[in-house]
Amino acid sequence: MRAVSQELYNLICWECPHRKMTEGNPIDCRAGDEALARGAWNDARLAYEAALANRESAEALEGLGTSAWWLDLARSSSTRESARIDFI
Repeated sequence: MRAVSQELYNLICWECPHRKMTEGNPIDCRAGDEALARGAWNDARLAYEAALANRESAEALEGLGTSAWWLDLARSSSTRESARIDFI
C-alpha cells in the first residue's frame, strides 16, 4: 500500500481530476467517493466493488481503479482503462 497521509493526499489531490469528477457521480458511488476523499483506500475499493455489483458504471470503475492504484493492486491499470472506454 502506498504510504501517504491524509494531509499529503489532500495537498496532492486538491485540484486532481478525480475530486472534480466525483461531483456529478451516481449516488451508488458516493460511499466510495467519500472514502477516497479521506484517503481510506481499502474502504473506497470495497464501496466501488459494491457499486459495481449492482450496476456497472464508468464512475465506479474509475473510482475502483483509483483506489486500487493507491493500494498498489495490479488491476488498477486495466480497471481505469475500462472506465475510460465507458466514458467515451
